[in-house]
Amino acid sequence: MNRKLVYTFYISTNFDDEMNSIHFRCLDYFKDAFDEADITFIVDEGYSKENLRIAEEKFVKIFLGKKVSFSFAENTPYRESLVFYNKVATKLSENELVFFAHNKGITNVLKHDREQIYTWVIGMYFYSLNFMDEVQDQLFNKKYYCYGPYLTLRNEREHPNKHGWYYIGTYFWVNCRKLHQYMVNENIALPEMGDRFYAEEFLGNIVPTWPLIFTGSHELRYITTDEDYYTGVKRLTEAIYDTEWDSFNVFYNEIVNQWKD
Repeated sequence: MNRKLVYTFYISTNFDDEMNSIHFRCLDYFKDAFDEADITFIVDEGYSKENLRIAEEKFVKIFLGKKVSFSFAENTPYRESLVFYNKVATKLSENELVFFAHNKGITNVLKHDREQIYTWVIGMYFYSLNFMDEVQDQLFNKKYYCYGPYLTLRNEREHPNKHGWYYIGTYFWVNCRKLHQYMVNENIALPEMGDRFYAEEFLGNIVPTWPLIFTGSHELRYITTDEDYYTGVKRLTEAIYDTEWDSFNVFYNEIVNQWKD
């Protein structure tokens, strides 16, 4: 069984923002959750080659001794969804257990409350990677096909899909071969590449909800609020993960306040 990280990293103009440092710290903390890492750097015109070099060196250091591959792509309207399409969706039969993520918040941190963004991003790492024995067991030995920390069942114009659900933030695990076999058995075609929300909508176009998808909450809680997610992320996280909230706060404090580069 191979656990693979497929990660998209934007080389943005605010590369030096603390948000990126938090991503690197979280990945370093949970590096043993992965056997290999496939990193795609996405850049806009006029990007800093020096920042690209620094980022690559950080990934090499984090995953020292593991298989690490790098690719490079110009930014497009599809954003990280194109990476997901090329490296996960179209290669389900070739991969095993894949965790898909990106340096979430590197642009939004300039537009929203920083603590809320930190809670969301750190929460996606913590609740995705802190219980790997359970996640692995559920995805390989039980009935589940995928796992993510923040699930919503909201029907939204922006995120339409067949079964009406997605993982908010687009951090999730997928048992790729298991999902591929499910698609073959159910005669489900690979969804066409549509817009930049393809990665978020992908699983909701294939897999119905219970009992085939797994959430980060042991009580299978999910988000149904209609409020702007950024304004309520801390409260919603505490409500969903009440039994793990204290341990999350310890981890949050370590990443934000104690673990400095």
